[in-house]
Amino acid sequence: MSPTYQTPEQEAKKNYQTGLNHLRKNNLQEAEFCIGKAIASDENNPEYWLKLGIIWGKMGRYSEAIEANTMALSIAPHSPDALYNLGVSHIQSGNEDEGISFLQKSYETKQSEQLAEQLADLFYLKQNYKSAGYYLLNIYKKKKTSMGEAYLYKLALCLFYCGEMQVSLELMINLTKKHPNNGSYISLLLDLYRRSPQTDFNFDSKMIVETLLKKDKVKFIYLRNPWANLFNHDPSYDILREVALHSSSSPYFPDINKLTKSLKTDFLCMGIQKGVAISAPVENVLTAIRKLFLLKWKEAPTWPDDLVKFLASLAVGCWYNDYIYFETNEEKTSLLDLKQQVIKLLKEDRPENKPKLCHLVSLLSCYMPLYEFCENINSIPIPKNLEAAMKPLIDAQYTSPQYEKSLIQTIPDFSTIDDKTSLSVQNMYKARPYPRWISSTIENIPVTLSDLTRGFDILVAGCGTGHEPAIYTNVMPEAHITAIDLSLPSIAYGKRMAIKLGYNQKIDFYHGDLVKIGELEKKFDFIASSGVLHHLEEPEKGLSAILQSLKPDGRLSISLYSKVARDYLLNPALEYIREKKYTSSTNDIRQFRQDIVMMSPDHPATRCASTGDFYFLSECNDLLFHVQEHRYTPQMIWGMADRHDLIPIHISMTNDRLKLFQDMFPNQSPLNPDLLAKFEAAHPKAFIEMYKIFFRKKDSLPDQPIDKLIVSGLL
Repeated sequence: MSPTYQTPEQEAKKNYQTGLNHLRKNNLQEAEFCIGKAIASDENNPEYWLKLGIIWGKMGRYSEAIEANTMALSIAPHSPDALYNLGVSHIQSGNEDEGISFLQKSYETKQSEQLAEQLADLFYLKQNYKSAGYYLLNIYKKKKTSMGEAYLYKLALCLFYCGEMQVSLELMINLTKKHPNNGSYISLLLDLYRRSPQTDFNFDSKMIVETLLKKDKVKFIYLRNPWANLFNHDPSYDILREVALHSSSSPYFPDINKLTKSLKTDFLCMGIQKGVAISAPVENVLTAIRKLFLLKWKEAPTWPDDLVKFLASLAVGCWYNDYIYFETNEEKTSLLDLKQQVIKLLKEDRPENKPKLCHLVSLLSCYMPLYEFCENINSIPIPKNLEAAMKPLIDAQYTSPQYEKSLIQTIPDFSTIDDKTSLSVQNMYKARPYPRWISSTIENIPVTLSDLTRGFDILVAGCGTGHEPAIYTNVMPEAHITAIDLSLPSIAYGKRMAIKLGYNQKIDFYHGDLVKIGELEKKFDFIASSGVLHHLEEPEKGLSAILQSLKPDGRLSISLYSKVARDYLLNPALEYIREKKYTSSTNDIRQFRQDIVMMSPDHPATRCASTGDFYFLSECNDLLFHVQEHRYTPQMIWGMADRHDLIPIHISMTNDRLKLFQDMFPNQSPLNPDLLAKFEAAHPKAFIEMYKIFFRKKDSLPDQPIDKLIVSGLL
């Protein structure tokens, strides 16, 4: 019997199937031999070339795999598989950009969820968040509810970096609701809350904000906008807004139990304690409630115990804002009577004669510090059921100030302070340490980044109350930090917080004048001077001084006031202050603020109330009543840098503002001072927090390990 004749195509198919069987068993050489025979019989079949490319890829013969996949693509120019395999081969051979371009073409030909995920991951790793977000968004549109949480987080992060804040916020609210202890989720959500004001009440968001307020290591300042917006739109607080509505007219005292029910909520009390309750409407409510209880203080025996939770929380909030709330003459008269009664009760020996003293002490502490009228904290009989409510007040207004006073003796001087302007600034911050902060975000910094500054010496030139050194200690845990300032009370506050956070062994605090930093006789790898130089009589003298302490290849960051931003936001208010001849006294600052909040919202002078500083006495003093201030344009900063042989290497900009800049000037760098000036002209509030610019010396090496931290935004 004669053998059955097979056409070349049939022979090729037989060899191809045999090759596939070997490939499944990972018999690569046998698979290569069989697929090669198939191609010899039918070289125009793209499938054969694709399989040969896969085999060569598995064998590590990437250049040959590229050739095989290129041949397949030439036969079938629109084949998504050929485009995909060629892309993979290029990536395997190290040609990542070219490989990705073929994967993109494959996706355009045939959209695949798996390929979308692959492309999203590739772009995400390259920090191309716009492209990564495009593919993740395509997946999200098709499978919203079933999209994996890891990809939802990546999508939210990509949208955040691309300036699409609202959608990103919605995703992160849902993720954080499910995982309230996930540090990465919390960190991104805080940044989103900071930049995305909410205009409607959202119960889920309220619960998340409340959960975050109960944590210790959260940057509460980022919760200010969402907390205030939620409070202002929450119907459960209508009763409080009703009190505020009647505050300046006819007396209005709702049912005390109903009022207490709204006042004792964790959301309200924790928001006040953690310093996030700042906005004109919120302040209006809180001052009205405070006034209501002060005028009714003789009725304290009838007040429920639960009310102490609110009154003590309000006292903590008033302490942290330096008692900035306006006081009417009626309040001042009633306050004298309350103070006399509280002091009298504190001196009495018999606790049974001190009913509701916790209520009265807490109320009085809403107007003046506890340590001013209470010499011995043990003189306050605190019932067991009120200990937890009173503790935050006692810690803030008694224990911590006493501790800081003792720490002053432990802070060494590195220089004398005899410059006239420096002495004036010192007296200002001595009276009002700036700012009082409560916590610092503790982030999990990748070891690859935190190790970059191992052994580095860091100088914070003008540390204030120590928040900046705490941030750097978290970001650069293997570095050692030296922090200097001219205000001993400010340094003592910073040292207490460093001890509380466990950072005391990593930060050395010194007292002295920045312009004499050379007397410390130490060189540093990185120097940060935030909001300091512009308060010197001669800023460039201060810059010269700190540059003498910078190592040759070190890095420097300086933060300076923007002339455009401060002219726009503050000049109308400053003109009003001059017109009224207001001074920096507590009464004048309070009266000035009262004038501002009573003005029509469209009055230019009210622009200053849009800043967080407006709601704290020390910060409002710094904002509008400082003894010395210089303002800068980009050209002025770049000119100063050039005079000191410095090269700008990075400018800190939030993602949304960077997006605005790039929309105006595509593919241009914000390190161009002329473009930066044009950008500010269009967006005058862009740098209201100050410019923060990083420099290196002209003769230094262009690449240093710390540069990765700088560009990442961690510094």
